Amino acid sequence: MSAPVAPPPPAFGRFFLPGPTDVHPEVLAAMQRPMIGHRSGAMEQLLAGIEAPLARLFRTSHPVLVGTTSATGFMEMAVRNGVRNRALSLVNGSFSERFAKLVRACGKECIRLD
Repeated sequence: MSAPVAPPPPAFGRFFLPGPTDVHPEVLAAMQRPMIGHRSGAMEQLLAGIEAPLARLFRTSHPVLVGTTSATGFMEMAVRNGVRNRALSLVNGSFSERFAKLVRACGKECIRLD
């Protein structure tokens, strides 16, 4: 009898999800509804409706930025709007490596510390 063979990982990478995870029935029901288009009026209303509650949650009087982008999109926004000439990038993994590359891609000097 041969030992069981694990299937190869998917070509797109691995999922690092916790599990098994219990999902509340209300969440399951919400997942069955059609998606809201990211450029629709419904999405605009949804985002406008959560900004004030998020500001209270974060205990801030400053504007809360809600965006429909990836973490990389937010990193690029931070670099393009918050970095004048150079940024210190503390590289200790793939996510911080991405940040260092993004700083350079935005035309800024990246001071890299591995």
